[in-house]
Amino acid sequence: MKQITLRDLDESTSRAVRELAEREGISLNKAVLRLLKSATAPRERPGKRIGHALDKYFRQWTRSESKAFRKAVAVFEQIDPEQWR
Repeated sequence: MKQITLRDLDESTSRAVRELAEREGISLNKAVLRLLKSATAPRERPGKRIGHALDKYFRQWTRSESKAFRKAVAVFEQIDPEQWR
């Protein structure tokens, strides 16, 4: 691929690239390539990530449904002192 020249790189970005290169023991070129690849990598769709399978159901209950649910599960919030000695 052709070379790319970066102009007007601000000091904080330049410092971050240099720190990455030093920390990883790689060249500045490789550090910039790694950062560009990371920034342009395709993102996973939210529904496909682990731990987010139920996201589409958040905030779907009415206030009365939420209140009924909380009342129904309140018994599970109580601690039995006999079992925690």
